[in-house]
Amino acid sequence: MPTIITNANLLHEAQAYVLEKVKETPYKESTALEQNRKLMQFIDEACVRFNLGPKDAEAMLRLFSVESEKK
Repeated sequence: MPTIITNANLLHEAQAYVLEKVKETPYKESTALEQNRKLMQFIDEACVRFNLGPKDAEAMLRLFSVESEKK
């Protein structure tokens, strides 16, 4: 019986991937624009890696925008 991986599971894995990439990247000397570009790059990489579409990328961008506003 094949294993079924839902889109929600893929999205969670992609979010974990982006968080890991963000933690590995030093942001101390980066401007906000550079940080946003890196975040978008990580989200794009995650979408390609986990075969997610543009709507999923927008959802992740909103999620990480909300998370950064909380800090």
